[in-house]
Amino acid sequence: MVLHLGFLYKSTASYYGSEGQQSIDPVVFFKICLVGYLNNIISDRKLMEYCSDRLAIRLFIGYDIDERQ
Repeated sequence: MVLHLGFLYKSTASYYGSEGQQSIDPVVFFKICLVGYLNNIISDRKLMEYCSDRLAIRLFIGYDIDERQ
């Protein structure tokens, strides 16, 4: 089964500005939120720690082993 989330780019385009810091990719953000929901992680810091520590989660999100989140 494949999860296609390309529709998120069009759905969230109005929420992203063109100035300031670069925003997180909406597909990556959704996948991180999904991981938090499925693993019952409610703390943002714990969720980012969990996603950074698990290679399978990094693969799911689309981040390389040495890429910062």
